[in-house]
Amino acid sequence: MGEARLVGHAPFAYWQTQTFIAALHHDRLDAPLVIGGAMNPECLYLYIETQLAPTLSKGGVVALDNFAMQRSQRGAAILKDIGAGYVLWGKAVHWTPF
Repeated sequence: MGEARLVGHAPFAYWQTQTFIAALHHDRLDAPLVIGGAMNPECLYLYIETQLAPTLSKGGVVALDNFAMQRSQRGAAILKDIGAGYVLWGKAVHWTPF
């Protein structure tokens, strides 16, 4: 089976990027956010501080993909301040304790 291009259309000629981010718990979805365009560092930090952090409890774990922006010291400091650890997913799994 060869590769084939998928052809579609954009409703109302609106073809732009949107970013969806949320906290997925084992029993619920928390802190959903949709932004127009790509995520940037300031938007990520604002999301972590104002939306994600209030949904976490001490000892919680946050799984992040291995995107460079999410490996920042500032993001790690925000999570550490609330007592949460995080895991970076990528070529290797890195665990950062509480």
